[in-house]
Amino acid sequence: MAAYEILGQRVSLIAGADLTDKMYHFVKVDSTGKAVLPAAATDAIVGVSYQTAKEGEADTVIVSGVARVVAGATIVAGDPVAGDTSGAAVKATGSVGYGIALTAGAKGEQVAVLLKTVGVVNA
Repeated sequence: MAAYEILGQRVSLIAGADLTDKMYHFVKVDSTGKAVLPAAATDAIVGVSYQTAKEGEADTVIVSGVARVVAGATIVAGDPVAGDTSGAAVKATGSVGYGIALTAGAKGEQVAVLLKTVGVVNA
């Protein structure tokens, strides 16, 4: 099944790094309140970048709903997902994730992810 989206809440954040090739990737907020890529799969993800923002430009970030996210590895529908260091969706293997995959996809493909606020506990 192809990835789809049902966008919920969106926020505007200033890009703290060049995110021009990171549309549909997870981002976090750095210590200055800017959108950047996660440094580890355990980082607190704020949402999904929905624009191609250069550093210092505004980026629309999807924080709820169903968003398309680029897969960083094979994802199976139903997998809890986290973000890798490039912001791509990977299966959450620890106790923290940021959503549930609703569609499957291989590395580089887009998958639909039901975003969860504050994180998902991987049972």
